[in-house]
Amino acid sequence: MADDRIPEGVVPAPEKPPVPGSILSEVSPLSPEIMSQRLGDVGYRVGLEEEFASNPLAILGYEIIREKTGGDVSRSIKHLMSNVKGPELAAHGMVRGDDPEDPIFGTTQRGRLTRYPDGKTVIRVNTTDMIDMFGEKWAKRGEYDRLRQAQYEGGGDEVLTHELVHEAMDLLWDQGKADEMAASNASPIYEEDVVEVMDFLRYADMQGDIDPRSAWRPEKTMYETEPESERKRANYPKIALAILTKGQDQFDGVLELTPYEQQVADLVVKVNKEAAKQLTEKGISTEYPAPLSSNSLAAIEKYFGKKIEPTETSPTLYRALKEVIGLD
Repeated sequence: MADDRIPEGVVPAPEKPPVPGSILSEVSPLSPEIMSQRLGDVGYRVGLEEEFASNPLAILGYEIIREKTGGDVSRSIKHLMSNVKGPELAAHGMVRGDDPEDPIFGTTQRGRLTRYPDGKTVIRVNTTDMIDMFGEKWAKRGEYDRLRQAQYEGGGDEVLTHELVHEAMDLLWDQGKADEMAASNASPIYEEDVVEVMDFLRYADMQGDIDPRSAWRPEKTMYETEPESERKRANYPKIALAILTKGQDQFDGVLELTPYEQQVADLVVKVNKEAAKQLTEKGISTEYPAPLSSNSLAAIEKYFGKKIEPTETSPTLYRALKEVIGLD
């Protein structure tokens, strides 16, 4: 199938689906060093369970990487780290795991998925750059919460999960499972919009807030600052809430989406169901949609609590919604 999606930067060349175990069959016997690396990767995967709990796409993306590398995922997943100070690090290629020809360490780009001509995929994630460059100054000021936020939100597993969803979406596109992204459609869906909605679903599931704010997130979303931009930016928190509340009697139908936002929501559900199906076929137990977690329920209540306030002009609407969704 021709790749006629609207490109996000450079459109990667189509690649064949990975063959499970193809690399493992070429490596025998395993050296102690390789065995140690494989065991480390098993532990690494276990550490991602919380991130993957409600995200079949991210799990599928990880499995694609695992199969391509024969289990040695560190060949494709690079957490960029350095103990040397200064933003000049990236320019000199002094960061472990970064590409000296195209560095992202110390930039505003938190992660990047790169496909090479030989079919290899490399995901680079900024992990310590903010700490390396500003940590000493912030520590002197006692801004430890800001340091923790830099570690948690600005890089690491959160960004990795985002890039793994891209990996899964590219596979599903190649399989003809996401034709809604084709530029030939009257209203093509941008892949990035699907991935961004998954980010906000993750916030709800992990943080109990559909749209958390901190020093590391802008006061306004791109949807709010650039509603008429060339890319059809959608209201990601709203789409995520609509997906979470679908089929929940006390919430379903409260949110109204634009036609494009509804298309995005439908595709998010579709590709997650397909990812869950393919994972089941691989012997990996998952389901979509899964029962709402306590955090997701808290995020729903918090969202409506923020957005719906009693006023002199809309007390009737507020009372009606209060009865429907149980607001205090």
